[in-house]
Amino acid sequence: VAEMDLRADLIERQGETSIVEFSWGNGAPFSRVLEICGSVPIPPYLNRETEAVDLERYQTLYARFRGSVAAPTAGLHFTEKVLESIRNKGIDIETVCLHVGAGTFLPVKSSLVSEHTMHREPFVVTLELLERLVERKGKVVAVGTTSVRTLESLYYAGVSCIEKGR
Repeated sequence: VAEMDLRADLIERQGETSIVEFSWGNGAPFSRVLEICGSVPIPPYLNRETEAVDLERYQTLYARFRGSVAAPTAGLHFTEKVLESIRNKGIDIETVCLHVGAGTFLPVKSSLVSEHTMHREPFVVTLELLERLVERKGKVVAVGTTSVRTLESLYYAGVSCIEKGR
């Protein structure tokens, strides 16, 4: 983009992926560069191009922070009315910050799952949520594979801390 003096330099190729370094001259945050140059990534299974309405609709109701490549689609159907109905049934609702990565759009190409390279997807949870999960004696239901992977990662991190005495 001319007014930004945007540059993209290929630093290294790593198999099917690459490391690219971006630079620009107007001091704008990278999120602004993405807004100007990019578009909302629509899952391939929708079989359509991005539409203007996707800027508003293709995000969960409870999203708070920028950082995802895409919305965790399992949460797109939740409305305030649906969430209120869940709460009215005495069900606690907890949230985590999920940063869905670009790998969410990549199909598994190998015949063995162990040979498929998973991309990183950062997440953030509060200490209070961790404490509630540890104390929880009933069922915990995760909505969507990204949420399930987050819970699995929390368990793995907890076991690792216990084994290392931290």
